[in-house]
Amino acid sequence: MTGTKINHIPYRGGGPALNDVMGASVKFSSANGSASIGQVQARRGRALAHTGKGRLGTLPDLPPVSDTVPGFEAYE
Repeated sequence: MTGTKINHIPYRGGGPALNDVMGASVKFSSANGSASIGQVQARRGRALAHTGKGRLGTLPDLPPVSDTVPGFEAYE
């Protein structure tokens, strides 16, 4: 929707992908919330936005992508 060019790097699950994000081997990831919320709440990682609707009860300060890209919504 924004024309952003992103390289897809296939992983065998969210755990290895999250490890590479935390180890700075990759710059960002689109991850399942349940896989990454612990890192965000412990302040070992930073979430920029979520892809659902509205605000989340567990991370109320985390905006949805649709605040910046109207109409965007995606679920994994």
